[in-house]
Amino acid sequence: MSDRLVSVSTGAVPHTVSIHDGQHTWSGDTQPVYGGADAGPDPESQVLGALGACTAITVSMVAARKQWSLTAVHVHLHYTQRGAAGT
Repeated sequence: MSDRLVSVSTGAVPHTVSIHDGQHTWSGDTQPVYGGADAGPDPESQVLGALGACTAITVSMVAARKQWSLTAVHVHLHYTQRGAAGT
């Protein structure tokens, strides 16, 4: 496995960030209720998206190796925040 470097920088809009991995750039933000502009996915959605992507890619790779016929993989994730600090 190779090393990864991801840079995250704040911008002019409060709570909005630019995320860069050396090849791709995407944004992150928070919902207006938390002071953001909803200009990008919030951190929780980005984590869920990353986990879902990893799951779908892994299932697709295993199916290809096993020569299983697979037309699509759909992963649905749910997150519920509990407690004042989300614990």
